[in-house]
Amino acid sequence: MPKLFLFFLFFSTSSLFAQHIGHIAQCDIDMANQSAKNMRPNAVSIKTVRKSPAVLNANTANFLLEAIITGGTPSSIEFEFDGSTTRTKLLDNATNGDKIAGDGTYSITISKPSAGWNHDKVLGYIYLFENGVQQLRFNIFTEIRTAAMPSPTIRKINNNIQFTDYIFNITDDVGSKNFANEAVLAKEFYKYHRDEYDFLNFILVPGYIDNRFHSSLRNSVQGIGQSNLNAGDQYGSAARLKGFNYAPQLSIFDGINNGFNHETGHQWINYAKNSFLKDGVPHMPASNIASGVMGISIGGAGGAGGDFHNNFVEEGNSYRLVAKNKAEDDIFNEWELYLMGLIPASEVKSQAIIFKDQSKYPLGSIYPKTDFNYYTINDFIAQMGNRVPDFTQSQKQFTMATIVVSEKLLSDDEMAYLNHNLKRAESNVAVEIRNGLTMSLAKPFRLATRDKATMRTLLNTNVNCTTVPAKPVITSINNFKVCEGSQTELSVSLKTGEQAIWYYRGVPLDNRTGKINANETSGGYTVSIRGADGCNSLESDEVKLVKLPQPTKPVITSTTNFRFCEGSQTELAVSLKTGEQVMWYYNGTSLNLQTNKINAKETTAAYTAVIRNAEGCESPISNEIKLVKITLTPPQIQSSNGTEVDFGKTTILSTTATTGLSFQWFKDNNPIANATNSSYTVSENGNYTLRITNAEGCTITSAPTQVTIKPQVLGLNEEEINQKLKLSPNPVEDNLKIEIYASKSSFVSLSIVNIAGKSVYKSAYIALTNGWNSIKLDIQTLSAGSYFLLVENSEKMYSKKFLKVK
Repeated sequence: MPKLFLFFLFFSTSSLFAQHIGHIAQCDIDMANQSAKNMRPNAVSIKTVRKSPAVLNANTANFLLEAIITGGTPSSIEFEFDGSTTRTKLLDNATNGDKIAGDGTYSITISKPSAGWNHDKVLGYIYLFENGVQQLRFNIFTEIRTAAMPSPTIRKINNNIQFTDYIFNITDDVGSKNFANEAVLAKEFYKYHRDEYDFLNFILVPGYIDNRFHSSLRNSVQGIGQSNLNAGDQYGSAARLKGFNYAPQLSIFDGINNGFNHETGHQWINYAKNSFLKDGVPHMPASNIASGVMGISIGGAGGAGGDFHNNFVEEGNSYRLVAKNKAEDDIFNEWELYLMGLIPASEVKSQAIIFKDQSKYPLGSIYPKTDFNYYTINDFIAQMGNRVPDFTQSQKQFTMATIVVSEKLLSDDEMAYLNHNLKRAESNVAVEIRNGLTMSLAKPFRLATRDKATMRTLLNTNVNCTTVPAKPVITSINNFKVCEGSQTELSVSLKTGEQAIWYYRGVPLDNRTGKINANETSGGYTVSIRGADGCNSLESDEVKLVKLPQPTKPVITSTTNFRFCEGSQTELAVSLKTGEQVMWYYNGTSLNLQTNKINAKETTAAYTAVIRNAEGCESPISNEIKLVKITLTPPQIQSSNGTEVDFGKTTILSTTATTGLSFQWFKDNNPIANATNSSYTVSENGNYTLRITNAEGCTITSAPTQVTIKPQVLGLNEEEINQKLKLSPNPVEDNLKIEIYASKSSFVSLSIVNIAGKSVYKSAYIALTNGWNSIKLDIQTLSAGSYFLLVENSEKMYSKKFLKVK
């Protein structure tokens, strides 16, 4: 486990500060994360600790660790891996990687642990002993290039300068002095860059042991306590450069950590020494408003910075200090945002709750309300005056360039590591990273300002540019209008080999082509052109999109609750306003129907609709609608007496009675009056059907049932008929032979009746003689089916069934 330290190590910085013009704010928390001391060394101290290489990768087998000593000769310097009790001495005798004996640089070669390198935890510790007594312990971290850090394009200007899109690397002999000459280095930077940066970052590799700080060079803001400044020209900036941040060593820098935002915040915070914030200058006094990005000044006004990760929770007549969680920590609070010009005074809702006795914090966790003074933002304005420029006129988009000063040009791993860390400073995504001895949820500048401001860290470096691309002009296919929920195309003309660098709210976008799809309307878009030789144009004029209203998401309605009867359809409808039209879809495919009502009957997929207004904006797609087809089973008809019924008798046709169904019987396709039950008594020849109807009006009709009432036969039974009447052949195709037995001479008529009881043939009277009589009847014209032959005389009638085929 990392060891926690209770003491801070301070170094004199008077010689460092003497060169700077303007206001300087130093932040001591870096020292707390790096080192701890038992007591101030009598003479010997560590000027810097450096690693070669400064950035490792997963395959690095070992690195050289050097501690450069100042002020004398230590009795011993030792290294110990975290979690180990074994210490190894660093040597100054030209062995074990040490380059020069007796030069005050103590060295040791550190081999990769079995678990590999780990950027997120302390690797180990350097201990300094003076006269045999441990005086100092220094934490050693490793910076690791991971697979998430791609190789940037590195361009070399000369043997002393190289650059990527995010890093300008200059060599200088920083190892032999405690600072880099920022003014000289900045002027060198501006030889290749336009005056378009608000801030500069200076990072020293290897650098020296001390805290980060911010130096203000130019200020015209009133109402925040800072005096007017105009010293940017001494650094090569004629009009724009506001100040610079300074990281004296690589291990305390990351473009996404709170230190980056904290030092930048010092451009505005806190210089109000004539207000109730005076006890915290250049940070915040111990108070609830120190719980943001800027923290407190350790030891009171003029002190170096320290974190204050607490919320004030009211409990009756007291306040309890409760630690913030990672998600809400390291975000600029309302007071800080006001001082930065990012919100109006009306949005500063919280009052400042400031310890009356600044030395009380942090002796306890619960404090009576009488321990505090209370102020509003209006109290501050009454003391300091209104902020000018105010929120409506203040700058919200910032640019920052990073200059890395190293003893020799950085390696590919070192450039990739820094390029990655500076690029992600432009994002708006929180990332969990190591911050000293602990892990924190780091918020880039945009997120830390609650999306009130942006920070561009991309460089536009021009080297040996005799010509640069012309200032581009952005065009739009629809006059810079965009439908809500949609996007529009912005474009710029490119020549062969050129690429476009698009910006939104001053931050570069990933798209480097001549066209982008854009939909944001809270800020503006710009673009610059980079030629094939790497030379960059001026940025275009800013364009802002106008958001057009989006039609309301349609709601599809149906008068039948999206149900319909088989063989039918239902109506779907949407409501339209003037100038709107609807586009209907089935299974995602357009139906090419644009009326507000359609007839629909498909059930395997879903119907949807989209509304388009007169300006061409489309609504969100409606909810999917799936129809339900109602299918009825044809009723099955049963007959109580069969379908051939003797003369004078009846039969009952019926089906199963089902709740919710209504019935209607038909005879020869005509409805039978009052025949509305599940059964019906039949006494006539006919073709009978039953139609059922459910509660939703769906109907289906049964198959027909043919009922035949046999003709009346008088005086003869079946046996008697067979003795007097013969038909052959039966079945018959064309000629039916009829044999009739007569007991005496008489006359008969012949009739043929079909199965429905309809007469299809009737003869004149035929004379019979005593005995058997044979008659041949041509029936070719009859349709195939069952028939009855009726023989009738003056006394009786009898019949016989035959079947006509073909």
